[in-house]
Amino acid sequence: MRIRRIGTLLVAAVISAACGNVTTEGEGGSRTDFVRCESTAECDQGACIAGECDPAIVPDQSAAAMSGRGCESGDDCGPAECDTLLGICVADCRDPSRSCAPPFVCMKKDSGYQCEVPEAPPACDGTPDGQAVPFMTGNEDGTGPALHWSASVGCIEVTYSPDMADAAEQIERAVLEWNDVACSELCLATPREEARPPDYRRGEARVHFMGGTFPEPEALMGTTVTWVWDTGRIINSVVSVTFDGVARSQLKVGNYLKEVGHAVGLSNTESRPSVMAIATPEEGELESLTALDREALCRLYGSEPYCM
Repeated sequence: MRIRRIGTLLVAAVISAACGNVTTEGEGGSRTDFVRCESTAECDQGACIAGECDPAIVPDQSAAAMSGRGCESGDDCGPAECDTLLGICVADCRDPSRSCAPPFVCMKKDSGYQCEVPEAPPACDGTPDGQAVPFMTGNEDGTGPALHWSASVGCIEVTYSPDMADAAEQIERAVLEWNDVACSELCLATPREEARPPDYRRGEARVHFMGGTFPEPEALMGTTVTWVWDTGRIINSVVSVTFDGVARSQLKVGNYLKEVGHAVGLSNTESRPSVMAIATPEEGELESLTALDREALCRLYGSEPYCM
C-alpha cells in the first residue's frame, strides 16, 4: 500500500495546566507511533527517516536491495518502489518482510504493488444529516469518505506497549464499553501487551496504545488514524499518551473512551451529553457512553452500516 494513497489524522487531547480541562483539537499531522532518532543506528528496527525510526524501511532485504536509498521515481529503485513522499526506495508487498496482513492482499495497482482489500469501495460520504456525533472524514471540512474499519477485518486487535501497563485497566474498561454497544457490529478484542506498533505498510489492522511526546507541552493524548485515501477504510489507529507520570495520572476512563472513539472513526462534537464532546472545566470528562455516542457508533457499524 503506497503512502501516497494513505491519509493520517492526528487528534490531540490537551489538558490545560491552569484549569485542568480537557479539549481536543483535530489537525493534520505526521505519524506519532515512531521513536525519535538522529541516525539509523539508534533504531532497533527499520531506518531513521525524517527524525523517526520507521520499522517499515528495511534497507537490507534481498528482494529490495536498493531499499532505503534516495529516489525520484520507480526507475531509481530496481526491485523496490519509490515512495515519492519520503523520497526513498522501499520494499513493496511482494517482499516477504512486507507481506500483507489479512484481509489485505498484494495487488498491482497504479503500476505498483500494494496491500489492498479486494472489494468495491464503500458507498459512504461525510456524516448523515442530523447526527449529533460526526464521523471522521477524509477532508477537514467534513466531506469525503467516512473513516471506518472494514467488516472483513473481523475482530480488531487492541494492544498497548509495556510502558502503558499502568493504564491497562482503564484501556480495557474503555474498549469493553464501546464493544458492548448492542446495536453495533464492531468487534474490539480484549487489550493485550505488545511492544511493536502496527505496521501500516502491511495493512496490519490494530488499535495500539503507547507512550509518546507532543509538540505542545500541555498535550497529554493524541490518536493517529491511518486510512486508505480513496475508500476511508482504517488501516490502524495509534493512541499516544504522555510519558509524564504525574500528568498521565490526571487521565480518567472518559479520556480513554474518547480516544477509542477517535480510533474507530468518530470525531469531536459540540453536542451534549457525549464522551466525544470537548469538555469544559465545569463539566469534566464523562465516564461512560451516552445515547448520542451509541447512536453514532451504530450508524457507522450497525446491522445496516453506513459504509457498505
